[in-house]
Amino acid sequence: MMTKKLLLLAIPITLAACSRPAPGTRAHEDSAAGHRQEAAKHQADADKTLAYANSKAYYQSVHQDHKRLAKAHLRAAEQVEAEYAAACDDRAPDTVTAWPEVKSTDEVPGGIVLHLTPEVGSEEEVIAHFECHRAALALEGFDRFPDDPLAIQNLDVVVHDEPGGTAVMFGVGDAQVQELRRRVDAIARAE
Repeated sequence: MMTKKLLLLAIPITLAACSRPAPGTRAHEDSAAGHRQEAAKHQADADKTLAYANSKAYYQSVHQDHKRLAKAHLRAAEQVEAEYAAACDDRAPDTVTAWPEVKSTDEVPGGIVLHLTPEVGSEEEVIAHFECHRAALALEGFDRFPDDPLAIQNLDVVVHDEPGGTAVMFGVGDAQVQELRRRVDAIARAE
């Protein structure tokens, strides 16, 4: 009997009780370094307005907004870095983004199935590889990897053993199916 493992790579979104995250401050909207740069910029702007914060309500508001954005970007950077550390241990990001050999692919409604060679390992090893691979992409910034399927937001991944290897089904929303297939084709051709 075949067992199936489901790896959800959808980006978790946590909302505060009464507020929404400011645009660009969610963890996977930028690289960890990008979030740290934005945090530093906002902190510098907050520091500049601090001298005036007691003179006018406007400066107090601007100061508080920059402090809030600096903290949000810093939390996002820390989240991306923690996800990478948890998924990849001490491996360098550039060593974990190689794709396993793809024997063939099949288009299915809502996505695509990759048939991998047996050398990639067990279901658990494939899932661990993809979790680390995706965490490394997030660390560097998904936008730096326009041809990598694992850089697509809200990607579902189902992995199971099959005769002669491992099958990996990537699923996305209807609006992203063609982009997913283009990226899978790009990695399959690159081998």
